[in-house]
Amino acid sequence: MLLRDLQRREVGGGRKQRVSLRALTAEMGGVTLHGPSGGAGDAAAPPLFALRYCPSEAHRNVLAASDEEGNVHLLDTRAASDRRRRSASVSPASPHLHFRAHANAVFDLAWSDCASSLYTASGDQTCGVFDVRRTHGDVVADPVLQCVGHSGSVKAVSARPADEHVFASGGRDGCVHLWDVRAGSAPAASLTRVHEAPPLTGARTKRKRTLAAAPHSVTCVAFLRGASSCIATAGASDGAVKVWDMR
Repeated sequence: MLLRDLQRREVGGGRKQRVSLRALTAEMGGVTLHGPSGGAGDAAAPPLFALRYCPSEAHRNVLAASDEEGNVHLLDTRAASDRRRRSASVSPASPHLHFRAHANAVFDLAWSDCASSLYTASGDQTCGVFDVRRTHGDVVADPVLQCVGHSGSVKAVSARPADEHVFASGGRDGCVHLWDVRAGSAPAASLTRVHEAPPLTGARTKRKRTLAAAPHSVTCVAFLRGASSCIATAGASDGAVKVWDMR
């Protein structure tokens, strides 16, 4: 019922009403996460920053979630839904895989095209490449590759469609990097000052000159479907969406 009300609001129909987060999560069969740093139901559990469903047809029930402490969880949402249907009292679902991806927050995640790898964007200024097929018990092995090239927190990652090896990242340093995991940990190509504001003209204070010189964060990157050499980016300061041809 609540989800239908939200859909009506999105298309401009129906009267506006307050949305209860508790009601929404209950309707969706909420899942409590736990990982290396705590138990299920821990009141101090870190906030989540990204959720991404697996693109593989055979594993569309697998949800990847990242949090403020650098943990990544892989959850079987179908199992949680099945438990909800069987019982009115639903116990929290446990991640069927989890790992500490970074020592800092993981702000974004992306699955590779055939879903064998996860790409992570972290506050430690690196991107991680994890092969989710390499596990020890219920824990994913160490990263296949740690990509170094940003000079600020990495805010977004996107996998290139129909390509198992290439992904892009954007960060607070104002840069977009293109990575090819076959070529090592350095960027294969880069764009700098992607969302830089136009130069200031006329008399300005020292503070305004300093702000103008600072990099403007890239908050989102996305490969375009049907044009896999093109990347769309969004900026934190200029309110613009730009499309770049990386050829």
